[in-house]
Amino acid sequence: YIVIVRDIPIDYMHMISVECWSDGSFKDRHFYIGKEIDKLDKMLLRIKPPHSFRRSPRSLKVSSTFWKASEHRAWLLYYAIPLLMHILPPDYVIHLFLLITSLHILLGTCIRKEDITKCRELLKTFHELLPELYPKTLCTANFHMLAHICDCVEDWGPLWCYSTFGFENLNGYLRKYAHGTGNIVPQLVESFMMHQASSCAAVPHENNDETISFIKYLNKSHHEEDNRKCKQLLLPKEEMDALLKDRMLV
Repeated sequence: YIVIVRDIPIDYMHMISVECWSDGSFKDRHFYIGKEIDKLDKMLLRIKPPHSFRRSPRSLKVSSTFWKASEHRAWLLYYAIPLLMHILPPDYVIHLFLLITSLHILLGTCIRKEDITKCRELLKTFHELLPELYPKTLCTANFHMLAHICDCVEDWGPLWCYSTFGFENLNGYLRKYAHGTGNIVPQLVESFMMHQASSCAAVPHENNDETISFIKYLNKSHHEEDNRKCKQLLLPKEEMDALLKDRMLV
């Protein structure tokens, strides 16, 4: 049988979006930072993250609409404390620090038992303070899952081992295969099959500008490796049809 709490890993990607600070419905609360957004934006947009960060910081004004999951992760884990420590009241900064410290430990590559014990204590304090600092409407299931996240790491390993960030990145590649707003699934399948066929059916041949341009168009890629593959010619139609039939692509 399945024990839901222990047998299904928690995906931390869906636990890192914290937008209540700028929510206008909380403008009378101590944690509301909406009046400081312009000031925060100036500081945020001046940050030059290392190459390992997938995206440069974007304005907080579009965070709820346009930010990707990786941007929410970077904001929570790296930018939030330095930028908010002089804007949020101290109690709120310390409360946020409890969460961020725990996540950094649980995202490590080598996590000891004493590390998990420490995180349990930090997150217990975080939970105890949550209803004191924030309205009950913000005490959601996402925050409740933090109560089980140490057990999850104990059972399944570091949080990054089973997060869906990798799949989220692949969604960007899949979107390139759709070229309209209707019949999305058939578009994805047809475009992917075309891309796969043009790659698997290519054979080394002398350069031919027309063919190279055509394959580049099919692949819609500007990567050096893909361009290298484009310096090939497609098989004759009869052989292509046979190959596709063998691969059950048609």
